[in-house]
Amino acid sequence: MKLGITHELGHAMATLYYGSQPGAVGGLMPNLDANLDVTNEIASCNFSTEGYSFDSKEWNSVGYSEGFANFIAAKIWNNKNQLGALNLFTAKHDLEAFDKANTPGGRLVNKCVGSLTGKSTNGDWTRFLWDFYTNSSSICNAQPSKLDMLQLYSKTRLLVPSKGGFYNAMRSIVDEIGLPSCLAGARFDFYAAHNGINL
Repeated sequence: MKLGITHELGHAMATLYYGSQPGAVGGLMPNLDANLDVTNEIASCNFSTEGYSFDSKEWNSVGYSEGFANFIAAKIWNNKNQLGALNLFTAKHDLEAFDKANTPGGRLVNKCVGSLTGKSTNGDWTRFLWDFYTNSSSICNAQPSKLDMLQLYSKTRLLVPSKGGFYNAMRSIVDEIGLPSCLAGARFDFYAAHNGINL
């Protein structure tokens, strides 16, 4: 219950921050499209047969929005300097790996089938945002702040990406929020590919 509440609080915090930016437009996420044909998708990625979950394949407009709300909930209940987890949809989700595996490409690439372009899972987005926020690397030890993450969210949303274009929109503006180049470049790209959101 408390994770569900903080997930909804995540939507509210992100939307309130976005709403304070010049050019913000009220209402729902732009091009939010929950209609994705998953007729031939495997059961665990198919929300129409299994019900919506952390693992459901969806347009990345939905994965981005739900993943960011999950990220806020994860930030509230986890320590940035320790391994993280999130209890959501009546299950515990590891913030470091999917299905106890840490295979590059995230759940979307390794489990789901069919067209992957412009698609995601909110779990993969959650793990990407958590990995980026908690960056740990010998070649780049910089980490974004909470404010940096809110700026990343709002600047992406201000671009009004297509329903499948949220990763490309975020990639195009990550350099604009004043992060060190190693974090906004190589580390961002690594975490995006590792979690399978860059399709």
